[in-house]
Amino acid sequence: MSGRFLAREIADHPTASDWRVLRALTAYRWIVSVIALALIYLDLAGQALGVIRSDVFLIVALATALHAMGATVTLEMRRPALDAQTLFQSIADMTGVGLWMWATNGVASGLGVLLVFPMIAASLLLNRRMVLLVAAVTSIGLLALESLRTLSSPNAQALTEAGLLGLLMFAMGLVSHAMAGRARRSEALARQVGGDLVSLSRLNESIVARIRAGVVAVTGNGTVQLVNPAARRLIELDTSIHGQPLDAVTPALGAALARWRADPNIHMDPIPLPGGRALSAQFVRLGWGDYAPVLIMLEDADALAQQAQQIKLAALGRLSASIAHEIRNPLAAISNAAQLLEESPELSEDDRALNAIVRRNSSRIESIVRDVLSLSRPAPGAPIPIPLHAECSAHFEQFRESGQHEHCQLDLHQIDKSVHIVADPDHLRRILTNLWENSCEHAASRPVRLRIAARSDGEQVTIELSDNGPGIPTDVVEHVFEPFFTTRSSGTGLGLYLARELARNNGGHLDLVSARPGARFQLQLPAGNSVHHETLTA
Repeated sequence: MSGRFLAREIADHPTASDWRVLRALTAYRWIVSVIALALIYLDLAGQALGVIRSDVFLIVALATALHAMGATVTLEMRRPALDAQTLFQSIADMTGVGLWMWATNGVASGLGVLLVFPMIAASLLLNRRMVLLVAAVTSIGLLALESLRTLSSPNAQALTEAGLLGLLMFAMGLVSHAMAGRARRSEALARQVGGDLVSLSRLNESIVARIRAGVVAVTGNGTVQLVNPAARRLIELDTSIHGQPLDAVTPALGAALARWRADPNIHMDPIPLPGGRALSAQFVRLGWGDYAPVLIMLEDADALAQQAQQIKLAALGRLSASIAHEIRNPLAAISNAAQLLEESPELSEDDRALNAIVRRNSSRIESIVRDVLSLSRPAPGAPIPIPLHAECSAHFEQFRESGQHEHCQLDLHQIDKSVHIVADPDHLRRILTNLWENSCEHAASRPVRLRIAARSDGEQVTIELSDNGPGIPTDVVEHVFEPFFTTRSSGTGLGLYLARELARNNGGHLDLVSARPGARFQLQLPAGNSVHHETLTA
């Protein structure tokens, strides 16, 4: 930053410190004028300063006092501009001191020291050109003063002293101006760095606030310095914990931090919290030393486990789909060969029975392959309004006629015939088929009674599907929607998983709401153009 730019900044945008310098110069002027008037009043001016012309000395003292008074007014008004006030007042001060020196013994009187403060003030507030102007005016005035004095009494030494004093004004002005410029550059840099730090701090706070993981910053003595909203949710905090000890806020996390400080390489198990939840914590030291500040990253351990499970299942699904695709071609050849063999007139009854087994199991494998492929390539649906009662009734007849579900009965009395849903018809049939097959195959008694009830709130239709079976074992409940999980040797473990995925594809959701006695699933789908009723009772 150049001196010219700094001078322009001072002129256009003077700071409070600039006005304080001018105020100090005005106070200095008051003090000098009061002392001068006091010396005149006490008749000590001649003795103390060697005053030769007391009338001139008095006039200059009064003028200096009036100058101080006027400067006080303009200073409070801040009019005219700072640089204009400084230039005028500095030259006026130099002139006044010069006249005092003329009224005394000149340079020998020692009053030249009064030029120092006005010169420094001008150097701090004016640009270099104006500083040189003030120094030049002062030097020329001093030389002119001593030249006039030497006309009556020649004194070469006085001229030399006046010249040296003028050089001192130049040197003092330039050095003070350079030091002031450096100080202003440092101040400007400090303001810029301070602004950058504030902006960076706000940016960091904004980023930390939007991070999904919990973030807690702890000082070296274990005091909470920062906590983001995600961490507040994970730790279940209702009040501010800034400045509180971490041990007092969450003892489990505080104990984990203490263990990590003792051994940073320790394997950190999930941190248990009240309510059966657990947190996964990562600790990062922010600095050097054992008691440097620490950044703690928190995540829900259960959510991480679910994500890992989803990644594993996705990889398994892709692998299974690849295998299923390779199986499909030879399976088609086997099915075609079995069909051609069935048409042979020379086939015995025993061979026909064996061929029927081949065809039946080929169809079963084809169904499994189709389900597996649907995991990786879900078919896009075409949702339309569907009358729920009529669709369930018609599809159940087809379900019973499949040949293996004659013992199943369906109760639709708790579905109002006006209730409509919005879904893909094929997807809805597959969801119902998978749920009904699951109930019929696990039923311990005959007949199997299936019940469907529904209620609509205008936007969503909640469908509850239940049976009279034994229900689902407690240790199996959390796994029922996982792909490839089954408790039967003949099952694929894809039925309920596919049913949930199809529900999601249609803007709905499928959940197990009661495991026993009798399984009860809840299916939510968008409502269609129906007359809305509350039809489900407790």
